[in-house]
Amino acid sequence: VVLNIIRVYFVGRAAKEHRSSVFEAEFLNYMSDIASSVIVIAGLLISRAGFLLADPIASILISVAVLIFSLRLSMKIFRNLLDYIPKEITDGVVKSSKYFKEIRSINELRIHEVGNIKFINLDINLEKNLYLSQVEKIKERFRKKIESQIPGCRIILETKTDYSKDDITSRVKEIILNHKNIKDIHNINIYQVEDQIDISVHILLKKDLDLGETEKLTKRVENRIKSEIMSLRNIYIHIEETNVKESWKDITADSKLLIDNIKQEIKEYILPSTCHNFTILERNNCHNIAFHCRLEKNLDVGHAHSVITAVEGIIRKRFENIGEISIHAEPDQERSK
Repeated sequence: VVLNIIRVYFVGRAAKEHRSSVFEAEFLNYMSDIASSVIVIAGLLISRAGFLLADPIASILISVAVLIFSLRLSMKIFRNLLDYIPKEITDGVVKSSKYFKEIRSINELRIHEVGNIKFINLDINLEKNLYLSQVEKIKERFRKKIESQIPGCRIILETKTDYSKDDITSRVKEIILNHKNIKDIHNINIYQVEDQIDISVHILLKKDLDLGETEKLTKRVENRIKSEIMSLRNIYIHIEETNVKESWKDITADSKLLIDNIKQEIKEYILPSTCHNFTILERNNCHNIAFHCRLEKNLDVGHAHSVITAVEGIIRKRFENIGEISIHAEPDQERSK
């Protein structure tokens, strides 16, 4: 009995530390031996006192106790084999997700146990417009949060973007970028035409695609978008080759006359004195122009955009060989006073 008590102590600690069903079975075995020995001794003592039924009653009690403990252990092992998910674990995972505003929902949660390790497989929805680096940081923080709630677990995380059914732009992006040979997209414009919509989009393709391959690719994209967006009337896809690194020469220092002429041409919309930080790049007689300007502080975004668009149009009309134009509008503190 004393030897079994020592065994129970150490095996019980091992079972609790490693959460092992094998150790738990051994713990039950030694516990039943102790219980059997104690009840048998008690039964013999009571029998010697004259109560002869004590021995069979003791045997029945031992059998019932061993049966109960065995059934409980068997049910636990059976649940593990069926990947049973205890409520406290699922609640812990859900509770951990509430600390992250970027996590919209948990699509799927699967947990199975191997030895003393719980493997948690999660499929979660994240809010849109997150960069890959942000997604990785969220996954790492979420993983650490779960591990603090559920020690001794291994976590596998899969992420998806939570697109709204009404977010047509995001749906178009997802459909197009899932096609091979399409490297990027930009300038997605959606036009409401009565109860239907037209879509215009620019796509960047691999440079080595021929026109036949390009036509097949754009047809597949068009058909997929039309099958996903029932209100679509027309879609216009503009193809461009993927940008490669180009060598441009900075000629800003030698372009004072060009800069002064630009300021004079656009003075109807922007005060020349507010135009600054000019950069003029030149390549094969083509010029890219970038500069900052100041507009009235209280001007709304729509009006500011209209001014910038008008200025770009004037520059292209008045000057030859103009490529990209980038104009950054800033609030004019002096003019708003």
